[in-house]
Amino acid sequence: MSSDSRAEAAPRRRPGRPRKDQPDPERFAEILAGAAEVFLARGYDASTIQQVADTVGMLKGSLYHYVRTKEDLLYVILQRTYAAALSEMRRVLEERAGADALELLAAFVETHIRFTIANFAAVSIQFRELRTLSEARRAEITAEGDKYTALLRDLLQRGVEEGTIGADIDLPLASWSILGQLNAMTQWYRNPGRLSIDELVAAFVGMIVSSVVSDRRSAEAGGPASLRASFTPGR
Repeated sequence: MSSDSRAEAAPRRRPGRPRKDQPDPERFAEILAGAAEVFLARGYDASTIQQVADTVGMLKGSLYHYVRTKEDLLYVILQRTYAAALSEMRRVLEERAGADALELLAAFVETHIRFTIANFAAVSIQFRELRTLSEARRAEITAEGDKYTALLRDLLQRGVEEGTIGADIDLPLASWSILGQLNAMTQWYRNPGRLSIDELVAAFVGMIVSSVVSDRRSAEAGGPASLRASFTPGR
């Protein structure tokens, strides 16, 4: 068959309608962002595909060119959010590979806060709505969360070994406690708020670094107050 005859035989697509196997990535990103806002505002159980379609300005039927179910939307939102968070955190830590573990912890805290604020709806629903996914999908997303936690735990372990983090620290407990403090932002953060983002970062970094620093590292910095002041957001 010639190239011309193959072209004639190929089915034509209506303009502006993405193929099911090749959805427009930019439009899909807009749909996911809109769905995250709807799920955050209304709760996943109370939200409908129609409300998502209305939010992003498209027909409900057109939305099914991108996903088959409402759960598909939630799953992709959470999957992409975890993937983006892991990628960003790994990038930041690799760029600062020569720093000591306490400095890396400060970078971890700052990166987590800025990512949360920049992706607030998606990050918020991952904690509120994970339970609504099917068991297999929930296990997959949880495994990604475990990788993120492992980054922090390994960082703390490195600090213990180099003497910048207290040797008496319970590493699993410290990891969960730190992430619990940071993730609680999704319950209370508002923009604009009482503190600027830089001020919020500085406050969190100071509190968390002070809670795990070794006595030696604290003394070298001139005490807890000097230590907290030594970490500058955005550096």
